[in-house]
Amino acid sequence: MVIDVLRATSTMVQALAAGYERVRCCESVEDALALRAPGRVIAGEQDWKTPPGFDLGNPPEPSLPQTGRRWCSRRRTEPR
Repeated sequence: MVIDVLRATSTMVQALAAGYERVRCCESVEDALALRAPGRVIAGEQDWKTPPGFDLGNPPEPSLPQTGRRWCSRRRTEPR
């Protein structure tokens, strides 16, 4: 769980540093996809994989490309 939180917050900070105006966290894949609109990037992971229909995974990369104005994130790994 701690790794998930660190990864998610690192990605959020990188998105803001790259110029995104806002980061929105979503509870489910469906909630994230429902936010699709021009200028929004849908990013996240479920069980360490990028869900179908998402623009990006959830890597905390220092050179995150800005391809939109708003970042919608979904990150969750189910306990095993």
